[in-house]
Order: sequence, then structure tokens, then C-alpha cells
Amino acid sequence: MPLRWKLFRLVCVLQILLVVGIGGYSFIMIFLSGSHSFYFFNAIAFVMMMLLANLGLSVLTSNYPDEPIVDAQKSRFNWLFLLNFLLISFSSAHVVAEYRTLIEISVFSEITRLPIKLFGPLILYLFIFVFHLIILYGLFFLRREIYANYLRKEFEFEKK
Repeated sequence: MPLRWKLFRLVCVLQILLVVGIGGYSFIMIFLSGSHSFYFFNAIAFVMMMLLANLGLSVLTSNYPDEPIVDAQKSRFNWLFLLNFLLISFSSAHVVAEYRTLIEISVFSEITRLPIKLFGPLILYLFIFVFHLIILYGLFFLRREIYANYLRKEFEFEKK
């Protein structure tokens, strides 16, 4: 397996760990806070991000290098791929919201240099956003590479 797909697998695993943590926090906050709809939507969105990363891992392990994506797996792939384009805006909104929060904290406290621990959520959401883009990009090219390998594949009855 080429290095790019090994790195893709690593990004998928890291994304699963990140979104499960944030999604679990959102799920717990559904019951602890008064804002049920916000945390419910957050939990659902992070579960869908986890499903996309899981799909990337499953396609890589079961279909690479030349097993085509067919039937139910193809349908699930297409739906998750399309839904996760919407989640790019969700993920980028988290990055922007955390950035604006840091600006407001800085203005309110009149401190020009904020402590590094306040940047944790921003960095976390930034990693989730970048990993999400990498996974979408990687899945697109993984599917193309699998299909190209399948077309070049030589079957037993074709050998002379």
C-alpha cells in the first residue's frame, strides 16, 4: 500500500478519535444543559463525520486496490460523501465561532496576549476541519484509483 493511503488511514483514525470525543461531549451536554437542540445537532453532525472517516477506513481495507465499490456500499458512499459537503460549513462555522470567541475574550479582558490554553478548542476544531477536507479529498481519489485499478485488472480467463 502506498504511503499516501497509509497517511490517509492515520488521518481517518485521528478524525474518528477527535469527533467521537467532541460528539460524546455534545451528547452528554444534551442532558446537562437547557439548549437541547444545539447539542443534539452537534452530536448528529459529529456522528456523520465519524461515519465518513469510518467509510474511508472500510473502503481502504476492503476495496483497495482493485475491488469495485458496488450496491449498498456505493449508495452509502454517495450519500455520506454528499452530506459531508454540508458538514464542511458546519465545521468551518465552529472554527470561526471559536476564533470570534477568542477575539471577544481579548477585547473584554483588554489583554493582547491570551494564555495558550484558551486556544485549545480553536486548534481542536481546526484539526477536525482540516482532517475532514483531507478525508473528502482522499475518498474522491481513492474511489477513482480503485476504479482505474479494477479496469486494469487481469482476470483468470483473460490470461493466455
